[in-house]
Parts: sequence; structure tokens; C-alpha cells
Amino acid sequence: MLDEVIEFYSFLDLNFELTAFLSVLTVILIIFSLAFFAHFVTKNYIVKYLRHTILSKEKYIPQAFKKYKPFEKWRI
Repeated sequence: MLDEVIEFYSFLDLNFELTAFLSVLTVILIIFSLAFFAHFVTKNYIVKYLRHTILSKEKYIPQAFKKYKPFEKWRI
């Protein structure tokens, strides 16, 4: 992946060190943005849906277990 990014920046006619630095910075930004997006989707959609599904179905968690509020500690 890094080679493709270096090729992309080669059209700027910069020296190799600066091109390599920009390439590594771009790859790091892509990785962090994908990690943030995955965290956002997991936290705001998947966990809320699972929490709602588990707490609304009596077959998953009995009423006696619900009184301890296991999902209330981890407020989202």
C-alpha cells in the first residue's frame, strides 16, 4: 500500500524523503480514520441494537437478571 501512495505523491517532483514522509503520513491518517469510523459505527449502531434486542426479549435475559441492570453501567 505504501508503494502506491509513494507513486501517487511522485507527481509533485519532491525529493524522496519528503515523498516518503507524506506517504507514511497518509497511510497513518487512513488507518486512524478507518479505526475511528469502525468505533463510531460499533458504538452508535451495533451496541445499541444489541442492547435493545437483548433487553426486550424475555427469552435472552430473565426478569430476575434485569433487576441488576447489567447494561446500565455501560451507558452509551
